[in-house]
Amino acid sequence: MSDPSPAPARSAFLHALGRLHERFLVDVDGVTEVWLIRHGDAYGELVSLDDSDIDPPLSPRGRREARALGGRLEAAGVSAIWASGIARAQETAALAALPSGLSVQTDHRLREVKTHWEDAGQASPPPDGYIPFVEPVGEVVERMDSAVRDIAASVTPGSRIAAVTHAGAITFYLTHLLRLDSGPLRVLPRFTSVTVLLIKDGRIVVQSIGDVAHLAGEQVTG
Repeated sequence: MSDPSPAPARSAFLHALGRLHERFLVDVDGVTEVWLIRHGDAYGELVSLDDSDIDPPLSPRGRREARALGGRLEAAGVSAIWASGIARAQETAALAALPSGLSVQTDHRLREVKTHWEDAGQASPPPDGYIPFVEPVGEVVERMDSAVRDIAASVTPGSRIAAVTHAGAITFYLTHLLRLDSGPLRVLPRFTSVTVLLIKDGRIVVQSIGDVAHLAGEQVTG
């Protein structure tokens, strides 16, 4: 019986597969991983929004999530961690950095997307399931992209690093990287979820979105 997959055909297929893997930075040397991480829960005990600066500390649940995240970062060999300047991101990063003995570095470009609540108050309730973001999508993408690229460039190629940021900022940036439209959110990263970006020579590839394996023992609504 003749070989159903002659050597030339196999060779062409493997070559094409290899080029595809190279395009998406699979098994390529010198690829830096940036883990975009949403902060832990800070809303479980939120009483009011009287203060226009919406910046609550982590809830007890959020602190548990951050500590679970810390075990994951240590096991994965994450070598550096950044956070936005917002309290819930700083606290998440500080707790998550403890097992690895890392110092948290601050990059204010990682902040959350601005909302009506911060700027001038909400004139009317938004539709169910929506957050009233007011910051232009292009500005969010520009600052997130510059932050991610600068952070990646600051470490040795091949490093695995983390950046604690916010759900809206992550989602808007992902719509840009995945070339999706910027309408209502199509995905909501859960608290302390990990979205992995691969970066090399200016190319950024989305490897995974919103993983919460470290929260296996936690209720992961929100």
